[in-house]
Amino acid sequence: MQAVDVLFFVLAPLGVERLVLRPEEPGLLKLGLEYMPFSHSLAAALGWGLAAFLVARLAGRPKLGLALGLAVASHWFVDLPMHTEDLPIASGDGLRVGLGMWKSQVGSFAFELAFLVAGFTILAREIGGDVRRRAVLVVWAMAAMQTITVFVAPLPATVLELAIASQAGFFGFAAAAWWIEQPLQSNPHAAGVQRLAKTPRNNK
Repeated sequence: MQAVDVLFFVLAPLGVERLVLRPEEPGLLKLGLEYMPFSHSLAAALGWGLAAFLVARLAGRPKLGLALGLAVASHWFVDLPMHTEDLPIASGDGLRVGLGMWKSQVGSFAFELAFLVAGFTILAREIGGDVRRRAVLVVWAMAAMQTITVFVAPLPATVLELAIASQAGFFGFAAAAWWIEQPLQSNPHAAGVQRLAKTPRNNK
C-alpha cells in the first residue's frame, strides 16, 4: 500500500512533485502537498495498481497480482479521509479532494492507530505461534514510532531529510514484514498458519 508514498518521496526531492514544510501548521501533517499527480492522483493510483497486477500476472502469479494491485490502488481511498483538499483526481492542477481529518492531530492519530489495530485483528485470525508473536512486536513498534513521530519528534528541516526519514520507515517496516513471515519458510504448521498452510503454492 505504501508504494505510492515511496514514489512520492523519490519525486519530491527531485522537484518532479512538490511539497513544502509548514512547522507552524496545526494538525497532524505539517506539510503543504502542492503537486503530486504522478504518485497520489486517483488516475495514478489506479494505473499503478493495474501495473502491479499485470507484472505479477505475467510472472504467473495472478492471485498475488490481484492482491498487490488492490493494495496499491487502495492507497488513494485510504488517504481520502485523512488529506486536506490536495489529492488530485487526474492532473495536479485540476480538481483535488480530501476530507481533512489531518487537521485534528489527536483525531487523525486515533484514526490511524485504530486502522493499524483493525488490520492486525484481521491478520491475527490467520496466524499463530511464532508468526503471531512477531507480528505483535511489530505492531507495538509501529504504534510507538507513530506516537513519537506525531507528538515528540521535530519536523525535519528540509524536504530531502523528510524523504530520507520516510523511506527509512517504509523499508524498515517492509523488512519487519519479511521477518514476521520467516517461520513460515521452515514449517507453516508450526508457525500456526492453518488456512494459508493448506493453500497450494501454485495459484495459476
